[in-house]
Amino acid sequence: MAELPSANTNLVSEGGGIGNGTELIAVMSCMQSGTDDVYTRFSRTQDILDEFGFGEGVDFVAHYIETTRKPVVFGKLAEATAGALSNADQTNVTGTSVVTFTGTPYDDAEIRVEVPEDGGGTIGTLGCKIDVSVDGGRTFKRNIPLGTATTYVIPNTGVTVNFAAGTLVEGDYASVVAKAPMWDAAGLTAAFAALLQTVHLPRFVIIMGELADDDQLQDVIDEIEAFEAANRFTRVICAVRDRYHQAVFQGGVTISVLTAGDTYTRSGGSWITEGFKVGMKPVFAGFSSGGNNGQKTIVTLTATVMTVSENLVDEAVVADVTCTAPVETFTAWKNALAADIVGNSVPSLKISHRTSVWGGRARRKSPIDSSRKRRPSSWALACKWMQHDVQVSPAYPEGAGELDGWTITDEDGNLEDFDERAVGGLLANRIGCLRTYAEIPGVFIALPITLDNDNANLSRLPVGGVADIACTIVQRETTKKLNASPLLNDDGTITTAERMRIEESVLTALKKELLSEKREGQRASNVTFTMAGDVDISEPGAEVLTETVVVPRGTVEKISNTVRVRKAA
Repeated sequence: MAELPSANTNLVSEGGGIGNGTELIAVMSCMQSGTDDVYTRFSRTQDILDEFGFGEGVDFVAHYIETTRKPVVFGKLAEATAGALSNADQTNVTGTSVVTFTGTPYDDAEIRVEVPEDGGGTIGTLGCKIDVSVDGGRTFKRNIPLGTATTYVIPNTGVTVNFAAGTLVEGDYASVVAKAPMWDAAGLTAAFAALLQTVHLPRFVIIMGELADDDQLQDVIDEIEAFEAANRFTRVICAVRDRYHQAVFQGGVTISVLTAGDTYTRSGGSWITEGFKVGMKPVFAGFSSGGNNGQKTIVTLTATVMTVSENLVDEAVVADVTCTAPVETFTAWKNALAADIVGNSVPSLKISHRTSVWGGRARRKSPIDSSRKRRPSSWALACKWMQHDVQVSPAYPEGAGELDGWTITDEDGNLEDFDERAVGGLLANRIGCLRTYAEIPGVFIALPITLDNDNANLSRLPVGGVADIACTIVQRETTKKLNASPLLNDDGTITTAERMRIEESVLTALKKELLSEKREGQRASNVTFTMAGDVDISEPGAEVLTETVVVPRGTVEKISNTVRVRKAA
């Protein structure tokens, strides 16, 4: 079967394509509406909203365009798991109206509904008002009149708040956590296949949705490696799961305890729906046997049966039990990521110089609705790196600078999200993250790291990005030159003069992109290109080997300083 002329290019760890794509990225996201796997170039957030509605991807693009002023290639990922809501927390409701939340979320949100001053009253009568927040109470849409309605559809979320018959009391509030929809392996394969059919060459692909386990990470690695096998060289950036939110047993059902298996079994409802997860450390109270109270560690979980690692005592059906699992600690979270996602505690480590995984979150004012939702650190990395040339590290205060508008502290200045300087441990597991500096205000990228081995040349995104440019140029130029009927010797090899002419042409193209002065300097320190001259290319299927060596710009991450204090003479 006839095939289009094309050179095959392999990137090895001593030296992937971007070409004219250094100013373009591709975004994959589950969305409210629109057609799956159609990739279009957008330069306005409103155009994405018009075509796909709401979702993580459109809010990311809004941040991205605001900070970089650059377009994106955007495509909708097929949804495999619908967005979900945790059980409502009504701990701070004193009125008689039971507040519930229903719907299928389009995006992550910390929804909080409050009764403002002069907003109390009887549901179904005039006078009731509510304040609504989607970012845990950082910002609100204020004084929304309910009129005689018993429901309120929270705009652009897919979530409705419902009020049962009864009263609302000023100062009361209820909350719920919304999680965005998620893709699966088949959907990711279809998305990359569709992107492969476009002419776009993005610097990187950013995937919305949190990786919850090592299987999902492997799905990402498999797709980006298949992309490279098709001679399309780029990187992929994705986020690992967030810390687990607080989970609270809602009551209303009984719990029995068995020594055999060390289980808590409930008569109805669902531990899972209420937000409990394996690894959490819930605290029980209300049992007559003291051994069944206190903090436990969940080792397995079904809807009705929770198995813990501690020894329990047989106890018959008990009502009025309380159980709360606090927010996952930073230490438990980072250890779980290392064990369950990047695989550092199992034999098969996840090694990929084309994959960059990011942990932790930060807040920034949304250009769409002015909320300050917690967003993955991968968003901040993508925006910061694309504000600079490909060779510039987005990490350091000098050059790249602080992240524009992102915060990891609460309103009182207390640490709310992961800080590698204060907590530490993510970079050691090859997971990118954010950090602060002593006496330097703001939040910064810690390191633009990939899943390659830490001592490998391609373990940093800017180096890999420069290598991708080289791969694209070599693939393009050698395809052109070797399919332009080069002059041959009698034995079918390329003549020395012709080979030198081709080498010089390819090297000129490489130097133009890598060694000439760009907006922020040259992209590499040096580059060479050589081509084998002993191959009979008159034979069908002949393969001519070439070698490109790229010396990237230097990076220094460890500096030894000595400060001495001496007595005065």
